[in-house]
Amino acid sequence: GNFKERTGVIFARFMRLSLTYLGLLFVVLSSGQSLPWPMDIPPLLSGTFGELRSGHFHAGVDIKTQGKEGQAVRSIWQGHVSRIKVSPYGYGHALYIDHPNGKTTVYAHLQRFEEDIQAYVRSLQYKKRSFAIDVYVPKGKLPIDSAAIIGRSGNSGSSGGPHLHFELRDSKSQHTLNPLTHGWAKSDGKKPIIRGVRWVELDNAFMSRVGGTIRESELHLVPDRIGIEVETYDQLDGSSNKNGVHSIELLVDGKEAFSFTADELDFSEKRYINALTRYEDVACCKRRWVRTYVLPGNRLSNIRSVSSGQISGQLGQKKNVLIRVSDALGNKREFAFFIQVERAARERWEMTSIDRRKQHQMQIGKARAEVPQGALYCDVREQYRTEDAPKGVIGPIYVFLSDSVPAHRPLTIDLTLEKIPKALREKAVIVHLSANGSISSVGGTISGLRIQAKNRSFGRYGLTIDTIPPSLRPYGWKTNSSLAGKKGIALRGSDDLSGIEKWEARIDGKWHLAEYDPKKNRFFLPFEGRLPAGSHQLEFSLTDGCGNQSQISAAFSL
Repeated sequence: GNFKERTGVIFARFMRLSLTYLGLLFVVLSSGQSLPWPMDIPPLLSGTFGELRSGHFHAGVDIKTQGKEGQAVRSIWQGHVSRIKVSPYGYGHALYIDHPNGKTTVYAHLQRFEEDIQAYVRSLQYKKRSFAIDVYVPKGKLPIDSAAIIGRSGNSGSSGGPHLHFELRDSKSQHTLNPLTHGWAKSDGKKPIIRGVRWVELDNAFMSRVGGTIRESELHLVPDRIGIEVETYDQLDGSSNKNGVHSIELLVDGKEAFSFTADELDFSEKRYINALTRYEDVACCKRRWVRTYVLPGNRLSNIRSVSSGQISGQLGQKKNVLIRVSDALGNKREFAFFIQVERAARERWEMTSIDRRKQHQMQIGKARAEVPQGALYCDVREQYRTEDAPKGVIGPIYVFLSDSVPAHRPLTIDLTLEKIPKALREKAVIVHLSANGSISSVGGTISGLRIQAKNRSFGRYGLTIDTIPPSLRPYGWKTNSSLAGKKGIALRGSDDLSGIEKWEARIDGKWHLAEYDPKKNRFFLPFEGRLPAGSHQLEFSLTDGCGNQSQISAAFSL
């Protein structure tokens, strides 16, 4: 009886799963779509195309992998591997496949590659003596069949949890395309959410000040030159994640004044997200208000606008305004209100400003910040000063503008080393201090009594010295241990200031691969049958950005 009952339960589960996949297949076939799903598990997303991320737009979709690693990942079409990238950061283990239809698919944050691809990667890593590689693969070297398993899902690189990052690209331009508008059939009945709408006063150089919150269906008194900002997100069926929307439109008296649409993205334009969103709110409060007006330095091609999206009018004039937000599957949310002009906007704010069209040098004593042309999206208030340095920072803190001002291009920070003792100058490093007081290394190149570094942040800078070697220790074993039956050797390594710059592992005097996962401060040396049984000697060195080094010398046996 128990056997029959268990068999019945298993059969019922099988039928439910089969019907689920048959249903998905039917949707794809009946709608004429041609973009298959790359995994053998239900199609749930945790991230959508064009989402507003830190310093960039999300260039693909994030596929949920049931909270674990090791799920099979398949090529959606026949093709050949065109590029392989392995890095401790970014996409981690990533595979690029070119297809005959002119598209490229990308599979990122993988745990590992399929066996033939993995063997090819290992040969390159040992040849180059580097864990990190970025190689373009000759056509025909690694052909891929449609639906072939190409790897296993993981959490590598800068991933915040197990998932598959999937991208669809135009092979020629390498622009990324939105899978949800290019062939994926996906059930979704949820409308986007509009969390807030507000107006800001603009001067004639597009410097702005927040004016007030806008309430739906009500009349609001405003100056004669304003911009509208909206905070919005979307959710998909079966998921609670707050995802990005597909489009945002601003209509004034029934005519389109502004629109942003996430159908296609150009990687060279990714930092314009800092002009589309109100960066100061991201920096201080992690809130992403989207401008429906276009700053003069914003060249994002996903935007259409009339009069740069700003709303202007005559004294006493009333206007009907509509915000329309849509997701990629056609669900829409609208927010309507009225404005009436009650006064003139200021021509210029009463402050000294930096012209965004020109190169600029900010000087504080012997400290300089070089701001290249094109680094700013609009004119900004000129402000620089010194502050007392906190513990651990040598000399004053130099404040160049504010870390709430975005930089599209890197600025050059140039500081004097006069206050650093001569014997320690080679250990000097420029640091950036965030608003919450945390200190991060920017590095620096030393020349005489000067040190220079490039960084994409305004704000507070200072100097410190780093003489402390990285932390390094065995993990899960100790010297003279037998590691027979183990897959490899694990070590913990980290640095608290200038960061891990390089590492090298040698076993019995020969270079050995050491994989690095900075999220876990973990190095792993896979054996993979490369070592015979018997005694072996490990030498491992870890070097930080200031040349401080830690070493481990340990014997083990297999």
